[in-house]
Amino acid sequence: MADFTIKQGDTRPGMTAQLKDAGEVIDLTAATSVTLKMAPDAGGSLIVNSPCVFVDRPVGKVMYEWVAGDTDDVGLFDIEFEIIWSDGGIETVPNDDVEGNDGPYYVVEVKADLDP
Repeated sequence: MADFTIKQGDTRPGMTAQLKDAGEVIDLTAATSVTLKMAPDAGGSLIVNSPCVFVDRPVGKVMYEWVAGDTDDVGLFDIEFEIIWSDGGIETVPNDDVEGNDGPYYVVEVKADLDP
């Protein structure tokens, strides 16, 4: 089951996510950046490794704005968010199994477009 679905070649809508650790919202007030990482499967080559935009730091909301090339390939893709904290610490979420998914990743589905 996908957490977000988009059509092949599309760059909108952006993907908004609320980051959590063990079910608790992560306050991103002290975060310097959040990066979306996306690969066809765990351990595969990254096809997205790009910064997110902060939407609402205290409630852990970020948005990733797709760019050309991000959604060229059809299929299911594992994603995670890497948070860089102001003290230099790094935290990757999700860091435990996501309910309904196969492992500790969110899933994006890119569906075929009739005119790719």
